[in-house]
Amino acid sequence: MRKLLLLLCMALVISLQARAETITLLAEDDWYPYTGKMESGRVEGISIDLLRAAFEAVGVKVEFDVMPYDRAMAKVREGKGLAAFNTPREPGVEKFYTWPAQPLFQAKSLYFAKTTFERQISKVQDLDGLKVALVQGYGYGDEIDNDTRIDRILSSSDKVGIRKTLADRADVVVVYDMVAKDLLQKMKVTDLLKVVGEASVADVYLAFSRTFPDSERIRALFDKGFAEIRKNGRYEQIMQEWNARFE
Repeated sequence: MRKLLLLLCMALVISLQARAETITLLAEDDWYPYTGKMESGRVEGISIDLLRAAFEAVGVKVEFDVMPYDRAMAKVREGKGLAAFNTPREPGVEKFYTWPAQPLFQAKSLYFAKTTFERQISKVQDLDGLKVALVQGYGYGDEIDNDTRIDRILSSSDKVGIRKTLADRADVVVVYDMVAKDLLQKMKVTDLLKVVGEASVADVYLAFSRTFPDSERIRALFDKGFAEIRKNGRYEQIMQEWNARFE
């Protein structure tokens, strides 16, 4: 009898797992360690782990469709995708999406320049007369995003922006701190660039479509799951594990 009950319980669990809801989020391909596509084709990163944990807490399985960031954001804005990330919540994009109750995390962006660069950047006005390498479609905070005087050297990725700075096609490049820790080491240019100022600190969100079917219900589920992992310690565990990789 006990064996029969055990078999029935196992069958029930398998049945429930088979019926578990699955959603697809649009993930950017080139912002590791926040989110990035590995050589294996697998998508990994801080945001990936946080999102999986939050949705798992409410019984939802997450799959990821990987693409460039600006393409992902456009698809969500047009109602062709449920949600995308890692999105700074700023006035320029606020109206196009709906937003969870809390950001995934805060991310700090820094100004980098060649070691021969002799200035410090303490405010956006200090960029006057400088060529600034930025990634097309990224948000860098209101001061940078809304200042039309900045001479923007746009690139498809942080790596390209760094190369342009090293080649003197840009004077400074803006890169988020965790990305820089990983990328400068991989590119073997740690000794060629230095931090010359802090650009901004941004709240980074999972941004939901205003028109994609069922997006409001899924957003509510995310809020519930995210609150749960903040409460039970799983959020802090994930962040500590990732920070330890770059100490």
